[in-house]
Amino acid sequence: MKRFRFTASLMVVAVAFSAVLARGQVLDSVPGDALLVVKVTNLANVSAKVAKFANTLGLDQFEPKLADPLGAVQESSGVRAGLDPAGDLAIVMVDPAKNGLAEDDSVLVLIPITDYAAFLGNFKDAANAEAAGVSKVTMPDSPKPGYVADWGKYAALSPAEVLVGKKPTGVKVGGLSAKQLNEKDVVVYGNFKELKKLLTPELEKVRGQAIADIDKKMGAEAEDKARYAPLAKVVVNQLFSIASSFLRDVDGATFAVNLNDDGIAATLLADFEAGSYIGKQFSALKSTDDSLLTGLPAEKYLVLGGWSADPEIFGKLIDDILDPAVTELNALGEEGAPIVKFVEAFRKGIDVSEGQTIGLVAPTGQIGQAALIQAIILQHGEPKAINASMQEYVTSMEGMMSALGGGQPSLTATTFKPAAKTVDGVAFDEFKTAFNINPGTPEEQQALQFLNLLYGPNGATGYSAPVDDNTLLVVSGGDDAMLQSALAAAKAKDQSLAKGEGISLVARNLPLNRVGAFYIDLGEIGSTALNYAGQFGIPINVQLPPGLPPIGVTLATEGPAARVDCFVPTTLIQSLVAAGMQAAMQFQGGGGGGGGGGGMGPN
Repeated sequence: MKRFRFTASLMVVAVAFSAVLARGQVLDSVPGDALLVVKVTNLANVSAKVAKFANTLGLDQFEPKLADPLGAVQESSGVRAGLDPAGDLAIVMVDPAKNGLAEDDSVLVLIPITDYAAFLGNFKDAANAEAAGVSKVTMPDSPKPGYVADWGKYAALSPAEVLVGKKPTGVKVGGLSAKQLNEKDVVVYGNFKELKKLLTPELEKVRGQAIADIDKKMGAEAEDKARYAPLAKVVVNQLFSIASSFLRDVDGATFAVNLNDDGIAATLLADFEAGSYIGKQFSALKSTDDSLLTGLPAEKYLVLGGWSADPEIFGKLIDDILDPAVTELNALGEEGAPIVKFVEAFRKGIDVSEGQTIGLVAPTGQIGQAALIQAIILQHGEPKAINASMQEYVTSMEGMMSALGGGQPSLTATTFKPAAKTVDGVAFDEFKTAFNINPGTPEEQQALQFLNLLYGPNGATGYSAPVDDNTLLVVSGGDDAMLQSALAAAKAKDQSLAKGEGISLVARNLPLNRVGAFYIDLGEIGSTALNYAGQFGIPINVQLPPGLPPIGVTLATEGPAARVDCFVPTTLIQSLVAAGMQAAMQFQGGGGGGGGGGGMGPN
């Protein structure tokens, strides 16, 4: 959108500064009706962090400006004198229509200063503008003028004179967004008190168009298809209602980035009004300081993690979302019955589940002979009821897919065999999914071959059994050795993965209290990909060090606020950069290193 484009001149002066956005004082100079605010906290400090990070990765050898980002920006922009390097900088975007501005002119930059006269001296042709206290300046590499005013500790700069003519009283930020703005290096703040005024009418306009399209298209169909129009409208309407509820209840949102010696941390956060529907749901959720990895064996994983769940809260949310659609499905009689059955099975699972721990194991077998998708899952709650609901859910899904396919048989068929295997005194039920594809075309043959690669030549096979009063163990795609190690770890409530060096490093840089935590091992993913590329006859001699730390992601709530945090370790970035350089050298004929592997087992 044009509204989000800066003029070229402002880019020269402001963008390089935008690694640091405003602490409390700079927010006092931001217009209260601002739509977006980008804040950089302590320019010099952020510049030093970026320089150190670039040096660690060796990037400053390729781009010398990264050795001193702030100095490089000052040199290129010509803004040297009067700048306060320890101050905070803000870039503000306002509603152009409300302020009578062109979209490209609806931006205001607040630059921290120590001496306004010295700062103004950076612009050799500064001249008085019409407004008192406003100077008109020529911006670097731009035919358009800029306007500057003295706002105390800040110089206000904009291509629109009206935005700097009078210092505002400040934007009011509450909740956890205020904390993010005060503490993090770089923060983007969305002022939804104002944004919702613009977005809500647009959303409702699109909703109306979508409903009208359903009436137009399905109304013109034969009667058997037109019968589904009410259901289609309910489903579409519910999707828009979810988005509308977000806009109605959200107060502000931030995206923040912070640098430290361990790596890069990012946080996406939304503050909801305390008494709102969404705010109440998040306030009621209970966080945990558990690792959410308890009971997983010390395998090598591509992805692992877990979450906790409150059946009552999640059940209510599901009901609120799905009940209108279920009413319409019931009105369809036998045609809607398979889908209703699937929804009911899904709902039963919610009622008896208190969370899940899952690990996607890195496969090592020969391609086509062993499953690529191998998973160890610990489902918490009422294990016997979970096991029964899982079987009902799978079979009802097949009925639903058949119904949606106009009565054609489902492409999958899952069978269950009670007590099919006993391991260390525990009887496991077996589930096996076959794919009902009779390849008659090259495309169907390729689809079947792909499924066999993913799940093995015998289809998807797994085992499930309660291991205690709170845990159902499910192992899918693995061999007997994996089943035995998973059972032993589940019984012992193994904590070794959480105590491993890599996960410990990441976990201490993420919120301790959360409702979900996940770890993505790019090192193991890369090593696994290299292994199978070699099996396909595509050898890539790139070395990845063993034991690389993963990327970590947590989901959390704090009162009526929801947040997603992500942490990327510096050592992981270093290794990936080095691997990328090795690969580039090979493609250019420069040779390469040997293969390597990583994992997240205990070190």
